[in-house]
Amino acid sequence: MELAKLVLEYLKVLTWPLIILFLVLRFRTNILRILNAIADRFASAETVKLGVFGQEVQLSGTAKELQAVGRELLATSPGDQGAKEKAGRIMQAIPQLNNPIADIVGLALVHAPGNGLTADELLEDVLDAISPRKDRARLDAQQAQFVLMGMAREVEKVLTQLVELDFARVEEGRHSLTPAGRDFFSKVAAKQQHLLSRFASGAS
Repeated sequence: MELAKLVLEYLKVLTWPLIILFLVLRFRTNILRILNAIADRFASAETVKLGVFGQEVQLSGTAKELQAVGRELLATSPGDQGAKEKAGRIMQAIPQLNNPIADIVGLALVHAPGNGLTADELLEDVLDAISPRKDRARLDAQQAQFVLMGMAREVEKVLTQLVELDFARVEEGRHSLTPAGRDFFSKVAAKQQHLLSRFASGAS
């Protein structure tokens, strides 16, 4: 009797995983087609929908370069499952890195000393780029704390994504770019410099 109950409990536990496994195996071709279609849509997109209302937001320099890397992986290795998985990770990172903080952090790491920068040092770079110190000095203590906490969370999110993409590493609390990350953000910097020079020439 106890053995029958035990078997019954095991069957209850295994039912849903077995059903899911069966469905995945049965419809794997359709599932792969859908995933590939989503990847193609991301690779050709100029904007990404974010937020509850699905607002379309223009891609940042970092996100645009990620889009280009993902697109190139899909184009040059269409049958390579490893390349598809890497492209999938890159595409998933785009919404998280589609903000100016990602650009500031990446470019700060390009110019970082050999031992890298701490999260606090990167936070200072972000704050200096977004708002001059004299303007921040006008904030009261509560406002300053709120800004610091919000920005610190964003910097940590960016660093986590960069480490997961193997673009950055952290040793003893100091962050630095991997060779792949340095090459990536050097391209971001070059494209941004090109855009700035075009803007400056158009304004003159």
